Amino acid sequence: MEWYYWVLIIISSLIILIAMFFTIVTFVLYKSTFKRQHKNNLMPKDWEPHLEKLKEAKQVISSNPHLTEHHIRSFDDKYELCGCHIKSKIDSDVLILLLHGYRSSGLSDLSLFYGIYKDTNFDIFAVDHRSHGKSEGTHIGFGTLDHKDVKKWLDYLKDKFPNKKIIIHGVSMGANTSLLLSDYEFEEVKGIIADCGYTSVYEQFKHIIKTMIRLPSALLLKVTNCLSKKFCGYQLKEEDTRRHLKKSLRPILFIHGDKDTFVPTKFSMENYESCVSDKELFIVPNASHAQSALVDEVQYRTKVLNFIEKATR
Repeated sequence: MEWYYWVLIIISSLIILIAMFFTIVTFVLYKSTFKRQHKNNLMPKDWEPHLEKLKEAKQVISSNPHLTEHHIRSFDDKYELCGCHIKSKIDSDVLILLLHGYRSSGLSDLSLFYGIYKDTNFDIFAVDHRSHGKSEGTHIGFGTLDHKDVKKWLDYLKDKFPNKKIIIHGVSMGANTSLLLSDYEFEEVKGIIADCGYTSVYEQFKHIIKTMIRLPSALLLKVTNCLSKKFCGYQLKEEDTRRHLKKSLRPILFIHGDKDTFVPTKFSMENYESCVSDKELFIVPNASHAQSALVDEVQYRTKVLNFIEKATR
C-alpha cells in the first residue's frame, strides 16, 4: 500500500475520532443540562458559609401557616405547574412573584431573600418552573418556555388575587424569565427585579462552553441547538432579553454580583443598556452568582424596598 493511503487512513481516522468525541460531549452536555435532574450537584464551595442560614430560612418558610399550594397547566398544556402563596399577616395590595433559578425551586430561592422580605407586608408567590420542584416536566425551559408559563400564572393571580400590584423578582434563570416579560402588556405588573440574569440562552451556553468546558463553542452550540429544538421545543437563539428590553413597559432594577463567573456581570450591564424604561443598576461588590442578597443584605434590602415603594405608589 502506498504511503499516501496510510496518510489518508490516519487523517480519516482522526476525523472520525474527533467527530465521535464532540458527539459524545454534546450528548453529555445536553443530558446533564437540559434534562430534568432530581439532585442539584451544582453547589460550589463558596456557598458553604451560607448553607446553614439558607436551611433555617427554608424551614421557617415551609412551616409558615399562611402558605398554600396552587396549581395550573403549562402554556402548552403538557404539565401541571406548582406555586406557593404566602399571605401577608395584614392585608397588602403588593404581591411579589418570585421566579427561581436553574435547578432550584420557588421556596429554595425564596430562602435567599428571606432577610429582604420577612418583615414586610407583601404577599409572596413563589413558582416552581417546569421540570423543577413540585412542577411536572422532563426538560428545562431556561426562560424561553418559562416566560410563557408565567403569563399563565399572571392570569391566574389576577383572577385569584384581584387588585394586587405585582412585582416580579427573578434570580438567574428566573431573572432572564422576568426580563422576557418586560414588554408584556399586563397592567398589574408594576416592576421587575432582575438578579444576575443573562441575555440569551445562546450567549450563556457560549460562555459556559468557553470557560468551563474549554472547547471550541461553535460546533457544540450548533449540535446542542439541534438537540434543544428537537427534544425541548425551542432554539437557543429563540429569545433574547435585549430585544424585549428595547420595548420595556415598566421600571426594572438590575442586580448583579461583581464576582459572578457563572453568569458574567457584563450580561446585566448589556441588559441595562438595552432597557428603555426607568431603570437602575446595582452591582454588589464581592458577590458571586446569586449571592448578592446574602453578601450585602442591608444594601440589597434598601435598594429592593425603595424600588418596590416607588414602582407601586
